[in-house]
Amino acid sequence: MNINIIGRGNVASQFVKKFNKISKLKILHWYSRSFKKTIDNDGVKRTNNLKDLKDADINFLMVSDDVIKKISKKITNKNFTVHLSGIHNLEELNFLILKSLLWYPIQCK
Repeated sequence: MNINIIGRGNVASQFVKKFNKISKLKILHWYSRSFKKTIDNDGVKRTNNLKDLKDADINFLMVSDDVIKKISKKITNKNFTVHLSGIHNLEELNFLILKSLLWYPIQCK
């Protein structure tokens, strides 16, 4: 399964670490506005341009709640998107409800 990660915070970074250990998952792109276009040590393409996101099976939108609406409107590929927000519901974002999922994971160390 091919996925895109949108966001660079603690939640996104932890998911990238875990997803890279699952052989059936491939991260096509990892977006953050602060990235330079590079490839990290695990072969993940990093980008600072949302238009670079290739069609994936799932986009994981993992940005802070204060910018989630703004970023969701800029996602040009309208693939199935999972967003991780504790305060925003699906109707507030720029997705078709049938192609979206709200998921609120609990962080444990």
